[in-house]
Amino acid sequence: MDIMKHLRAEIEAYLKATGMPPTNLGIEVDGDRSMVSRVRAGRPVTMAKAERILTYIRKHPAPKMRRPRRRMPSALSIVA
Repeated sequence: MDIMKHLRAEIEAYLKATGMPPTNLGIEVDGDRSMVSRVRAGRPVTMAKAERILTYIRKHPAPKMRRPRRRMPSALSIVA
């Protein structure tokens, strides 16, 4: 897999896992709101920028999903 495909895949997986908008990721990483759209369009990025993106993703992992708690039936549903 070439570097740009790997970078694009990492970004997409991160955005999906976190629910973060693409513009927010660009602003957080580089102060550039259109960074993700340029990567998606296949425009090249410098190795330094690719490293900043991947470093940000590694340092800010998606929160782990918690299992939903079972709810006890309410008193109203038991009576009805």
